[in-house]
Amino acid sequence: MHSSPPIILQHSRQSARKAAALMLGLGFIAALQGCVAGLQGARAWRGEGSNVRIQVCLPTRVVEFDEIVLDRLRNHPLWAYPEAELALAPRTVRRVKPSADARTAARLLLRYEEVFNDSPGLSAGVLSLRDSTVHGQPVFDKGSPDRGSTASAMGITLPSPDNGVTYWFVYPHDIPADGFSAWMEPASMIPVGHKSDPALALMERRQLPSYPVSRDAPRMRYARVPRPSPQRDPATDSLPALYTARERFKLPDSPPTYAYEFVEPAGQPIPACR
Repeated sequence: MHSSPPIILQHSRQSARKAAALMLGLGFIAALQGCVAGLQGARAWRGEGSNVRIQVCLPTRVVEFDEIVLDRLRNHPLWAYPEAELALAPRTVRRVKPSADARTAARLLLRYEEVFNDSPGLSAGVLSLRDSTVHGQPVFDKGSPDRGSTASAMGITLPSPDNGVTYWFVYPHDIPADGFSAWMEPASMIPVGHKSDPALALMERRQLPSYPVSRDAPRMRYARVPRPSPQRDPATDSLPALYTARERFKLPDSPPTYAYEFVEPAGQPIPACR
């Protein structure tokens, strides 16, 4: 997986949120184009040589992709292959397809907060659009180093028009190493204007505020995956194709999040999340 990685900022509760909002508002991340069974209980997330990968699905939204086959590739400035190896790299990428369907996903990024049981207690960042389910529902992806027993929960905020609430997911005790878990519902749906702070409550080992979860809430699934090798294989590396497409189709008025319109070719079919 070599599309632009989500940026994870670890700060105090206030500064982490401001940083995530600033990234979304200014599109800072696009400048990198290419690059619980109880909160007190230990989580069995730590695996030798593995990361935890998280995906979020929006069940009531849809997304379509156009496939683009490139005639030649350019090296990413931060990772250059010799010409003979560059010629082996995949030449196909996908781009989000414009649609008049009112259900079409309105964003390429989702803001999140992640709570840990150690210091710093909160990180914030974004998940990027990565794929779609067999029903065309958009799937956002976050792959980050396994924090082992310190990770506890994640909040996903959907601003308007997706009802402007934050959905909190409490991480499961075990993360499967033989594929993704089933899609899971949030533990709570925190409405706009709620006076208490769910992230602070979780960091202080207090109970997550409990609100009924709507039927159209996002779903989350988890997998333990091998850590990528420091040695890239040009035959499977989509980074040159992603970089080439982003550079070739960029216009003077392309939005800051333009880079995230491009994703890798489809992998294994992803089951519908509702």
